[in-house]
Amino acid sequence: SNLKLQDIWSSVLDKIEERVDDSMIFNTFLSDSKLAAIDKDTAIVLVNSSYAKEFINSSFLFELIQNTISKVTETNFKLSPNSLI
Repeated sequence: SNLKLQDIWSSVLDKIEERVDDSMIFNTFLSDSKLAAIDKDTAIVLVNSSYAKEFINSSFLFELIQNTISKVTETNFKLSPNSLI
């Protein structure tokens, strides 16, 4: 359900925010992101621009997001470059 996705993502973002030293990076790329869906074993994350998508895919954030989603949900969800929309 949507509420559950929101709750999961809210927890994920809280944990990521604690780990990211630069608040500008968090605010620019993640603060208004959403967990759009979970499709089988893939988490589909909505980001605010194609630039955000490229930045996340090519930075430490990608692994951090994936690991944090897995930790929060206690499930090994994959994040794929195509799952950032």
